[in-house]
Amino acid sequence: MSEPSVATAPYEARMEAPVAAPMADRPSDRLTVRHKGRLVTVKPSEIDWCESAGNYIRLHINGNSHLIRETLQGLEGRLDPTQFVRIHRRVIVNVSRIRELRPWFGGDQIVILRNGGQLRLSRTFRSKVAGRLTLPH
Repeated sequence: MSEPSVATAPYEARMEAPVAAPMADRPSDRLTVRHKGRLVTVKPSEIDWCESAGNYIRLHINGNSHLIRETLQGLEGRLDPTQFVRIHRRVIVNVSRIRELRPWFGGDQIVILRNGGQLRLSRTFRSKVAGRLTLPH
């Protein structure tokens, strides 16, 4: 006799079969953006920083920006948490693009990027960022 097919296998046997983890549980290795009427893929490592704009996100990549339809929380779940950190409720930044942190008013700080850009780091996310950068608070 041959092995039973999946369709005829007992329910318990099907429940024990290994299942691949959903894609949302793993960082994405590429994102698709629209650029000049075409769909282009970008690697997350190319992203300098991201900012929310309602249900859209503006990705900043090498001086260009691309708009994608997704929430910041959704994108944050798709990015590698060792490579990206949230610095504000509206902003996620690539850790490798951070050059320095400067004090600002009310416990906030200014993140200086390697390209000279400046972003506000809210005090809510300050300890998380400082721990990732191994810089003093």
